[in-house]
Amino acid sequence: VLVRAGAGLGAGLLALRYPQSLFWGEQSLQTAIDGVSAPEALLYPVALQGPRAAAPFGLGLGAAKLAAIALAAGAGCPGGVIFPLFFAAGALAHGAIAAAHLPAATVALLMAAVQASVTRTPLSTALMLAFSGNLGATLTPLCAVSAYSAVATARALALPTLLCYPG
Repeated sequence: VLVRAGAGLGAGLLALRYPQSLFWGEQSLQTAIDGVSAPEALLYPVALQGPRAAAPFGLGLGAAKLAAIALAAGAGCPGGVIFPLFFAAGALAHGAIAAAHLPAATVALLMAAVQASVTRTPLSTALMLAFSGNLGATLTPLCAVSAYSAVATARALALPTLLCYPG
């Protein structure tokens, strides 16, 4: 109970600095992909455009979301996995785009790499991005290559998967 309470407290403290890390589903994922604000009816707009699109904000939000996911998984209650990881990677990619002037395709490629390396599901990751993000015939194969490369790298480095559910 104390471990889970500590993880919740840690995630709450992260959310004080980055309230956008209180992820609420596929709509906020789409805002991370598009780099635009969420509709006002939602709890916290992601606001990755304009002055908030600066590299420190995107990188900080992505790191905060990854830390919150790690806290929850470490406490044994990871909750949702797929869209929160996509969201964190999307925010990191927008930060990288702002910092290094990378192409917009970086968002989808980093989302595929992060999701696949953590869950070890490269094909389903590429397909989820292809169907939910409407990536088209050019970017979908690149996402698959990114996902498979990330899984191969994680395995070569002998990195454990973040999500180990009791069997």
